[in-house]
Amino acid sequence: MKRKFVKVMFFGALALSTVTYVGCKDYDDDIKNVQEQIDAINKKGADVTTEAMTAAINSAVAGLQTQLDAIASKADKTALDELKKTVTDLQAALNNKADAIKLTELQTKLDEAIAKVNASIESSVGAAKTELQAKIDKLQADLEKADADAAEKIATELAAVKTELQGLINANGEKIADLYEKIKGLDAIKTKIEALEEADKNFVTISQLNDYMNSEAVKAYVDEALVDYLTSAEVTEQVNAVKTYVDGTFKAAIMAEIKAEYLSLEKYNADMEALMEKIDTYVGKEDAAYKKIFTDITALQTYQQQTIEVLVASLAENNTIENANKIVGALEDITTLQTEIAKCAKTTDLDAYVKGTELGGLIDTHLQDKFAGYDGEIADIKKRLLALEIDVDGLKSMVQSVTFVPSDSEGKVYFSSYYVVSEGETEKTLIASNNTVTVKFRVSPVSAAKNFFDNYTASFDAQEITTRAANIFEGEGKVENADEGIISFVISTTTEQSHAVCLNIIAKNSVPENAETAIKGTDYFTNINSNYFPVIVTTKTISGIQVESTNSTVSSIYYNKEASKIDYKAGVALKARFVDGGNATLDPENVDLSNLVTSYEFDKDMTNPDAPVILDGDGSYKLEDGVLSLKNYAAESAGKEATVVAYVAVKDGDNTLKEFKSTAYAKVTAANYTDGTVNLTPVAPTDVLYDGTKVTSTSAYALTELYTSAGSKDIYEAIPVDKFTPTADKGVTFVIGEKNALTINVPKGTAAGTYSPTLKIQVDAVKVINVSASVKVSYQDIKVVIDGNIVSAGAMTLKPTYQGSYEKPTSVGFTLDLATLYTNYATQLAAVKKVGGDITLTLKDAVKGASINGTTLTVDKTYNAHADDINPIVIVAKTVYGEATLDNSTVETKINLTEISGTWAFTIKSAAFGKDNLNSTLNIAKTASWTDYRGKVMWADGAEKAQGTTEWGAKPLSVYGFTAPVFSIATADADKAKYVNITTDGKISLTDAGKNLASAITLKVNVAAVSNWGTITDFASNNEVTVKIDLSQDAADI
Repeated sequence: MKRKFVKVMFFGALALSTVTYVGCKDYDDDIKNVQEQIDAINKKGADVTTEAMTAAINSAVAGLQTQLDAIASKADKTALDELKKTVTDLQAALNNKADAIKLTELQTKLDEAIAKVNASIESSVGAAKTELQAKIDKLQADLEKADADAAEKIATELAAVKTELQGLINANGEKIADLYEKIKGLDAIKTKIEALEEADKNFVTISQLNDYMNSEAVKAYVDEALVDYLTSAEVTEQVNAVKTYVDGTFKAAIMAEIKAEYLSLEKYNADMEALMEKIDTYVGKEDAAYKKIFTDITALQTYQQQTIEVLVASLAENNTIENANKIVGALEDITTLQTEIAKCAKTTDLDAYVKGTELGGLIDTHLQDKFAGYDGEIADIKKRLLALEIDVDGLKSMVQSVTFVPSDSEGKVYFSSYYVVSEGETEKTLIASNNTVTVKFRVSPVSAAKNFFDNYTASFDAQEITTRAANIFEGEGKVENADEGIISFVISTTTEQSHAVCLNIIAKNSVPENAETAIKGTDYFTNINSNYFPVIVTTKTISGIQVESTNSTVSSIYYNKEASKIDYKAGVALKARFVDGGNATLDPENVDLSNLVTSYEFDKDMTNPDAPVILDGDGSYKLEDGVLSLKNYAAESAGKEATVVAYVAVKDGDNTLKEFKSTAYAKVTAANYTDGTVNLTPVAPTDVLYDGTKVTSTSAYALTELYTSAGSKDIYEAIPVDKFTPTADKGVTFVIGEKNALTINVPKGTAAGTYSPTLKIQVDAVKVINVSASVKVSYQDIKVVIDGNIVSAGAMTLKPTYQGSYEKPTSVGFTLDLATLYTNYATQLAAVKKVGGDITLTLKDAVKGASINGTTLTVDKTYNAHADDINPIVIVAKTVYGEATLDNSTVETKINLTEISGTWAFTIKSAAFGKDNLNSTLNIAKTASWTDYRGKVMWADGAEKAQGTTEWGAKPLSVYGFTAPVFSIATADADKAKYVNITTDGKISLTDAGKNLASAITLKVNVAAVSNWGTITDFASNNEVTVKIDLSQDAADI
């Protein structure tokens, strides 16, 4: 069972590292209306960054590598390299969706490689085990006779050595393969994260969308229809909208992957644990649809793990190849479904760009359509797995590992007991202890936590690894957090010695009672130890107790202020000192016993009830319930002195065990009160840079300055928080922190300027500290710089953009990625966005046909250069922070359009009708032609060139938005129009009246052609034909 178990873990790691992504299928779930604003969302997601994920992964990989190195160093290098190669080949096979026959072949190679590694490490591991066991024996012996301080050190070392020995007991080729693949799996996730970071960095303008969408890092995480929505004209920040969508889908997949990888590890990792908490917080603040998606991805990864387990068993039997292929098929479908669900994830971050718009509703509807049948497909997969004898509910209850989860960075558990020796006695009496401690463990898989105590018996082992002894640590267990796989125990102990302890779990049955189906022939009996952890048991005998007060150093009472009193109970705490190992030397450690000592009296000398608690007073003072005051607040009390001391009685019920006299407080003298107000004013303003993404906290005054003003550190720290009254200046305000440390909070988006918040601190009845501050908020000097290679003298000439292709266009207009006008747009935009600002790109004046979407300028065919109200196209770039524009950041650039109106040619200057052709129709457009910007003919001889030629992908004139030239009688000759018939395409003939003219006449025919883009070359001087009519002679002679 041991060998098969390890191999299952190995294949499971492979599965997690070889996910292949495909497109979304149909899913169904209800998506709730988004309720949170974008600023709350930014705060929510701030911690789950790609940087945070990478850092946690690096930490986990380092821990795995340490484990791997410890075992691998004892293996033959050739055998080890062969094993690693086989692992790599297996991963490639799964990536390429190999069938069961190929996987069986590779498993055989894996078995052979593992056998070679096992043989090579057997002798060296055996020697190391013997050496470690000898070290454990010595540490155990040393622990039994060690004092408290030495015991803590020895127990900590003992836990580490026992864990090391436990690792060597498990050291074999399978373990190496498992660790190696886990490292590769985590590295694969990190590679995905780094690839996305690089893609995001290169996606600055919307013109780069296709490259971004088709990159290996991104294409796995996008639904193209949703991207189309986010790049529509209704979205003003298209790049950020697309990035936000991709970030959400990427996180849904990657967070689930990271979580599955970490929860499969056998060792606790603090950095990964912190990341898990951040992930839980991130998901927890999303809407129901996102939570459902994330939960189902995680569930499918559990299905995947169980499917791999059955696949391993099937590969071991030649007669089950067909069944194994079915399992491989199911595994592929699970992987596909995971990806499809992730691709459909939508975070509330996206609402910043589409909330409250019609587009937001369209996106929600689209996702709802995609979700149709969602739960059904998961249910179908589950049925298929059950048919293959894979019980994803039952097998999830099988514990594969259990790991101690420390409550602090030290990783230790402490039991402390405190004693006193009663007067006249030699035996010590226990007066206080923390006799119960909660310890937590993570079980893997996490699904095994839910029914853990139904299936397993748990106990604590504080003895040798190879033996079992009576439990000296006992406790009740419970499921702490089933979703995270956490179980906990409230343990107690009767021992006074420190130990190295582990949790041992033993299955109650060989197959859990809640398993619907089990793998045939498999023994599920489990007997597993957690890693060892030190339990430090300390016993200390109290030699003295000090009653500490925040007012212990106050040395004045004002005789002319009746409110002037000293309350020694303010901030009271009992601090104990201890006998060191029974010797007279005092332990310098002070331990707060305020919550442990059962009873004490503050202002009465228990050894001598008649002794005064005011040691050197002359009766001028009184002490009531710990509050010192003058009996007579008058001038005659001036100079009166008193020193107060506190006494502590440690009791057991009514029986006094021991009495302690505290150190006397500072001598108090009655003094004259003058103005007790202290004014703290700033020497210079505190400089703060604008931040529109978060609250900025800045330091105010040095604590030493506040301590001095209050009278002492203790006095200042003891001032109740309700005695601090801040007055904000437009939201800029003082904030009181731990131990009354002061900071100033500047709300996010606070405009540039100088702000003057104030704070009143009522130290006591008579003393006031007035604190003022000067906070200067400035904008970062972030602005774009014109690229002199593109823009000259504040202008640039834009060339046309051809739809279809330049060689065979379907439409022509003008587009420009405005970011290219500047040398530093991408870096400056990223910098200003980081602090909540923006670089805006707008038209200085409205221009019909010209528009800006994101960074893309478009000039379409509705542009009319001849309009009376036409404005020049001027782009204004400026840095904005909220409603304000950064001084000197405005940059204007005039965009001149390349002249694309084409060229006109017309060689006919005149035409004639004579007696020989009076019945003819003349085509006066025969020599006229209109060629485009490329030199290609659009119109000639009175007709437009045909579409579909090698030069045109649409009707030529429509490509530019032109209309055909129009021929007509000149306005000046309108009275002669009755003599001729003329068509708009230039065909002219005589009317009956014209055929009967008795005298010769001359008239003009004009050609009208207009380009909305500008001026047609050579048209203005070449757009008229003279028509002569003389029926007395032949046309050639006219």
